[in-house]
Amino acid sequence: MEGAELERFKGLILRAKNADKDAFGELFKAYEGAVYEMALRITGDRASAEDARQDAFVRAFQAMGRFDAERPFGPWVLRIAANCARDKWRQRSPIPLDESHEALPAAEASEADPDLERLGAALGRLSPLDRTVLAMRYEEELRAADIAQRLGIQEGAVRVRLFRARERLLKLMEAE
Repeated sequence: MEGAELERFKGLILRAKNADKDAFGELFKAYEGAVYEMALRITGDRASAEDARQDAFVRAFQAMGRFDAERPFGPWVLRIAANCARDKWRQRSPIPLDESHEALPAAEASEADPDLERLGAALGRLSPLDRTVLAMRYEEELRAADIAQRLGIQEGAVRVRLFRARERLLKLMEAE
């Protein structure tokens, strides 16, 4: 963020800390896409991601008075979103293993790359946090430090999580 933009955001944050709903609405508009993407990556389901996004912003609004305005808002709200999405993922109905990868219609499945199918099925069986760190690293191409900041965990924990998630993913793909 440039200087003027950073000052505008600091002003919005200070107003939102004082329960200014319009200021919080502008923060919502600025971060709703990133929050939804985070939630979708964890839940794997659009409806659950939408619910998690709403829950995250409600929690953020309720906690706004305690937010340290000297810290960046984005990682804070993304951490809340990740927690809400994990809650939604835990509440989901369990999917029987034999139905877990019927997402492709039969006609498309025969034309699909079998390695991609195995990868998709294996990713679906990983924990939400494992899927999230892998997606942030390989889809968004974020460094471990950036992932740590977004998720509110230590950089070393991210490195360990990435290593273990890759190992689990390989084992799941081999089992497919």
